[in-house]
Amino acid sequence: MPPWLRWLLVLPCAYLAWIATALLGMMVHARAELAWCPAPDWVSDFCTNQQVQARLDLLIVLFAGLSAVAVIVAASAMAPARKVTVAWCALGTGAVLSALLDFGSPPFYAAVSAGSLTSLALSLRR
Repeated sequence: MPPWLRWLLVLPCAYLAWIATALLGMMVHARAELAWCPAPDWVSDFCTNQQVQARLDLLIVLFAGLSAVAVIVAASAMAPARKVTVAWCALGTGAVLSALLDFGSPPFYAAVSAGSLTSLALSLRR
């Protein structure tokens, strides 16, 4: 694949990695909610069991961290050169977007940060 095409595909690949991880997380969340929530705790198609909600929140945090890893790895894998710079740019872009969206809780941000730093550490190894 020509280098110019790989540079052109860096952003779409990172975006597709984020979308794929988000969709996988939503599917796993829906299945887990159905499997873990007892029938008496369902009210208006919502599980009111606090223990189940805590486990589901943990699942959300897990997939948030995985999405950070997927985005950084996809972007740096697609880049034909300067992979570490691309990984740092993906990390910075993700940090700015999450701050602008103001989404999540402290555990959510901790998981995303841990996932980002892990994938950055892996991309720095040669």
